[in-house]
This record gives sequence, structure tokens and C-alpha cells, in this order.
Amino acid sequence: MSYYETAEQRQIREQRNRIERLTAELNGTSAQRDVLRRERENVLRRVQRENERLSRQIRQQQQDADRKVSQMSAAVQRLDAQVKERERLQNTKIEAMQRQHSQQVHRLEAEHQEAQQELQAEIGRNRREMRRSISQLRAETDQKIREQKEGASRALAQVSSKLEGQINEVNRTVNTLAQQIAEREQGDRELAVYWAQEAARMITQIRETFQPQLLDDREIGLLERKIRQAGDDVTGGQYQSAITAGREAFYGAMDMKEELALAALEWNYQYNSVRTRERQLLEALEEAEHRVYEIDTEEGTYQYNNGIDYWTFGQLTILRNQIATARAYLEHAEEMKLPQLQEAEEELYSLQEQLLLLENAAHINVAMSVSRYETASKIGAILDDNYEMMDADGEFFAREDREEYHALFQNPVTRDQVAVVITPIPDEGGVVTNHIELIVGNADNNPVTRDRIAQEVAEKLRSAGLEGCSFAACSGRYGDHTPQEVARVSDMTAVERGDEKVRATKPVGAVQTDTVTSRVRRTQKAPVASTK
Repeated sequence: MSYYETAEQRQIREQRNRIERLTAELNGTSAQRDVLRRERENVLRRVQRENERLSRQIRQQQQDADRKVSQMSAAVQRLDAQVKERERLQNTKIEAMQRQHSQQVHRLEAEHQEAQQELQAEIGRNRREMRRSISQLRAETDQKIREQKEGASRALAQVSSKLEGQINEVNRTVNTLAQQIAEREQGDRELAVYWAQEAARMITQIRETFQPQLLDDREIGLLERKIRQAGDDVTGGQYQSAITAGREAFYGAMDMKEELALAALEWNYQYNSVRTRERQLLEALEEAEHRVYEIDTEEGTYQYNNGIDYWTFGQLTILRNQIATARAYLEHAEEMKLPQLQEAEEELYSLQEQLLLLENAAHINVAMSVSRYETASKIGAILDDNYEMMDADGEFFAREDREEYHALFQNPVTRDQVAVVITPIPDEGGVVTNHIELIVGNADNNPVTRDRIAQEVAEKLRSAGLEGCSFAACSGRYGDHTPQEVARVSDMTAVERGDEKVRATKPVGAVQTDTVTSRVRRTQKAPVASTK
């Protein structure tokens, strides 16, 4: 049966069909979602099972790896223990060297002190003997120091000999353990890493232990380059090459450590020697600056507190400045290399000798000063039969004990005069020799009479044991001006004033006419006023 479908009906029908179609589609989508959900759940379960399997596998692999690492660490630990034993034996050797060094330092200081005392005892001798004593004592001291070092080397060799067997045994054990490790799985890598680390540790120890001036940057650089090479080879899987480089670097560092220990002891020995000499030099300088000289004479004991600088014409001031310069150089002695310390000690030794020679010079010059006065008095006694002293007792130029001495004698009958001038002639070292000059001025200035008087006076002086220049020549060299020369050098007012016009002419080729005797004593008494 058909019927006519209205537009509204058709529209309703289409809508219904659409709803049915959408409902069917919706139902299909839900089913699909269910399928997808189920599939997702299955995948999740499979992933979970796989994760669990992988986790178990990883745990098993980790356990296996840990077991292998544990086994390898134990082997490396045994190797490390032997390496550390080798290092301990080396340290024992170094400690023995240090003990020997300590004994050496004590003996060194004792030798320096003994040498200083011996030289101080020689100061009162004549110049030639003093120089000879200095040279001889230096040679003897150097020989003793060489013998000390040789003895220390022998003692150290004995200690080293006792340790050598132990060291060789440890080295064999190290080689055996290293071979055993190398035969294990991943053993080469472990050994490569170990030797590189130990070499780096030893280099660090060297840099922290020894003074920078002892280190050879080039040699250390070569070892550090081997360590870097070992590290690069490990990264690149070249384990055998890394082992070789690392091991060579380690044992090279061990050898360097022992060599540096010896170098450090030698450096320290030299440093102590320098400081000992510096201390002794300063002590000697302090004593020298407060030196008082005493001389026993028939008239009593003379004391002179003028000081060494006075008696050596300012030489002590020059030396003091040189010492100050040397000490300023030593302010950075801790940073010096061994050759610099050796040069510094040589400089201090030279300054020490110069000070001793200055003390010797002052000692001699004090004796020469007293001798000038005593000699003039002896000349007066010799001439007493025919001459009398015109001045009370003569005078030093400018009243300075270190200067020349003037005296005038006159025959009361003939009015002939004899001027006596005893001049100190210093050499390059500041040591003076006394030169006796007699100027005969007879009243008529007759050269024959003048020469006769000069010869008679010279003969009397020689008979009394006093020798100087040829007095006749001294008398004759002034010619017709001899009386004027006598008047010039015998003007005691001008002599006391220090007038340069009355100074005697210093002769060429003057010789020492007096010797230093034990009458001169060096003391540290409180300064007193000088007595002529």
C-alpha cells in the first residue's frame, strides 16, 4: 500500500535513519575503543614484563660487574700495597740521609767555630804569618768538610746496601702482581689507570715537598707529558701503551724524588753553612767594633778604645758596608739555587778573612803607635850625653796616636839639632810600618859636620838595636835647607795643631823596623780615655 509521503514525514524518516546510522556508528566506535583499550592493556603488560626482564638482566649484569670489579680491586690493592712498600723503603733511605745530614750540620758548625777561634788567636802575629795561617786553616777546614761528606756518603751507602735486597724483592713482587692483573679481563685498563694515577700522585708529592729552586721544570714536564699520554691512551683504548707510559712516569718520579732528597740535603747543608758564616761574621763585627787594646810598657799599661776603624784609617767602615750589601743579597737566600749559595758563602768567607786581617792590622798599628813613642824615647836616651829634648816628650801629629811622631833634640853647647820623625807608612791593607828619619841641623850648616853627626847618631842607634834608613842620606837630602827642615818638623805647636806643613815627607821603599809583640791585648772592656 502506498500512500503519499508528505514533506514532514519524509523529513522525519530521514532524521530517524540518520539517528539509526549514528547509533550504529556509535556502537561500532565503542567496540573499537574497547579493542584499543584491551590492546593497550596487553602492550602495557608486555612492556612491564620486558622491563622486569631487563631489570633482572641489568641487576644480574651489575652483580657480575661488581663481582669482577671486586675481584679486580683486590688484586690492585695487593699491587698497591707492594708499591707503597717500595715507597716506604725509599722513605727509610731518605730518613737515613736526613739523619746523616743532621750530624753533618752539627759538625759543620763546630768546624766553623773552631776555625774562627783559631784565626782569632792568630791576630797578634805578623802580617805574613797571619795570611799564611788563614790560607792553611781554610785548606784544613775544606779538607775536614770533604771528609765529613765522604763519611756520610759511606754511611748512607751501607744503609742503602741493606735496603737494596728488600727493594729488589718488592720490585719482583710488583712485576708479578702486575702480570697477574694484566691477564684478567679488563686488567690492562685497570693497570693503565692505576699507573697514571700513581704517577700523578708522585708528581704532586714532589711539587709539594721540595723547594721550587730544586726542581727541574724540564724533567718534570717530560714526566707530566707521559702521564697525559697515558690518559689519552686509556681514553683511546690503547691500554698497553698507557701502562708503559704511566709506569715509566711513576718510576721516573720515584727516582726524581730520591735525587731531589739528596739535592735538598746538599742545599740545606750549604744554606746552614751560609747562615753560620753570616752569624759568625756579625758576631765578630760586633766584637771588633767595641775592641779595646791594652799594651804593657815600662811606664805602665796603655789603653786604646779608638776602635779598629780608627786604627785602620776607615777600613772597617768600608768593610761594614760590604757586609751590609752581602746580607741584603741573602735576604732571599731561601729562594737561591745551590751555586748562588756557594757564591754567597765564598763572599762571606772573604769578608770574614778581611775582618780578621783588619783586626790584625789594627793590632799591629796599635803596637806601631806605642813603638813610635818608645823609639823616640830610646833615641833620646842614646843621645843623652850630648843632646837634650827640647820638648817635654815630643808629640803625635794632631795628637792622633795613629799619626807620625815628632821630637827635637839639641846640643846645648854647639846648638846642633837633631829632629826625629817616625812616620807610619800604611800598605794597601792598612798595616803600617815605622820609618825613622833623623834630620841633623848643625849651627853652621856644614855638610861635613852634618854627615859626621848623622853617622855618629846612626851608629849609636844601630848599636842599640834600632835600624832605619841611612841617616846620612836622610840628612843630606835637604842640602842647604836642612836647618829649615829641622825647624819645620820640630814646630811642636804646629804638630799638635795638625798643621799639614809640618808633616814629614813619606819616603819611598820604607821598611818595617819594629815587630809586634804579645804585649798587645785585645779586650772588651768598657771604653776608657786613651792614654798616650
